[in-house]
Amino acid sequence: MSNSYAAVTFLIFAIVAIMHLVRIIRGWSVTIGPLNIPMSVSRGGLIVAALLALWGVSQAINNVGEIPP
Repeated sequence: MSNSYAAVTFLIFAIVAIMHLVRIIRGWSVTIGPLNIPMSVSRGGLIVAALLALWGVSQAINNVGEIPP
């Protein structure tokens, strides 16, 4: 995996995790049509996005100095 791909992956999932955290802290409601999205979705999304961001940064760190094919 290229270093730039891992860095972009980290950046995207970190932004998603931060937005879930902001929604939880501020208590923002999300409504899609007639459906209200519960806070538990943001809690789960925060955990998943944070883990994927950590995976992306760990891949970026592990690929430092690696010669691409």
